[in-house]
Amino acid sequence: MPDDNDRKFSQWPDFARAAANRSRNRAQSCDTADLLFKVAETLRKGGSLKELGRAARFAGCAVLLPHGDRTAFLIDILRAELPHRLRLGLAQRMTVGGLVVPFGILMKGLSDAMAEHGDRKWIQDNDLSTLFDWLELLPVSDQPFALFDGLEAVAAKFEFGKWRVRDLLNSVRHLEEGLRIELLRGLVTRCPELTEQYELFLALKNPGQATLDFLLEIAAGKYGNKPIERVTRFDYPDELFLALSSEARESLPARYDVATDERQKALLAGILLAGADHATVLKLAQDKTGRRVIGQFGWNTRSKILYSHQPTGCGSSSYSLIPRDLSELRKGLYGLTRSSDPETAKFAADYLVQIDAERDEEGGFDSGPRAARQSTWEQRQSGWERRQGRHGGRA
Repeated sequence: MPDDNDRKFSQWPDFARAAANRSRNRAQSCDTADLLFKVAETLRKGGSLKELGRAARFAGCAVLLPHGDRTAFLIDILRAELPHRLRLGLAQRMTVGGLVVPFGILMKGLSDAMAEHGDRKWIQDNDLSTLFDWLELLPVSDQPFALFDGLEAVAAKFEFGKWRVRDLLNSVRHLEEGLRIELLRGLVTRCPELTEQYELFLALKNPGQATLDFLLEIAAGKYGNKPIERVTRFDYPDELFLALSSEARESLPARYDVATDERQKALLAGILLAGADHATVLKLAQDKTGRRVIGQFGWNTRSKILYSHQPTGCGSSSYSLIPRDLSELRKGLYGLTRSSDPETAKFAADYLVQIDAERDEEGGFDSGPRAARQSTWEQRQSGWERRQGRHGGRA
């Protein structure tokens, strides 16, 4: 079933509901649907355009209910000489009801909608929206890639802002990952401006390996030039890390190691940091890009490295900060202060100072373990600390 967020902010057509209804048992029906279809069948036999239109409306109500297998009857109405807007309404309801509308019927409806505008290149926004309403049904038809034929037909006849292509993402978003990414690649190849629309990244739900590949292509500038971080929310790496499949999440360190493009490495570093794993922080601290990303993310990331965020209540966005054990992180950073790479050594030293300053400000939050480490730390103070008169531990 669609999740609560989809229900609260659902659009029409509701493609989350459509995806859920595709698994419906077609042997089941209900009395209300049976009665509505009986009326629709009677009207269909009447033959007049008015009766046909009423039959489409009754059938459109019934198809959203458990209705058995009435696909043949519904397609018969769609193939009749109905006004294209009535056909569109029925096709949308059939899709939400879990049925797969043949792409030929959808392309015919799109063609009829385009034809009524004659040779005009510019049309009103409402009319353009109707064309995109037909287009967004194609990804969930029996020929999903017919979307590109339909889009090219519209683009060849009418002028419109390429940002309008984002209106097609609502249906693509709810497809299985492999098909979704293939369609999105096709869209951004034809309309690179789509990579500047936040809706594109909202369409990447339940991300796995294929989605991660696609994001790295965008990060490298394959389809557009605007950096991902300038399009998405500041916490997008955190959202992505939480949503990634376990397989994709586990592949992040290896992907980072082999990446050669700085933009791809920066994206991967941001996602890795969202996990707030101390071993990962030490790994990134030894790389130029990793250090830059750690510095850019600031307190939002550092707080997760230093604290566990414990929600204060069910459904609440507030949380308590629970101090984490930093012994391995501090030990690793201390080792890096002796790195042969001056930038790594300086970063590690500075980060140690930041960690201890935060701890001191909070009253030495893990004073027990720290007291045991303090003498060791003071015995092994590095030259840079002595010169600056700083101490790695609290006196």
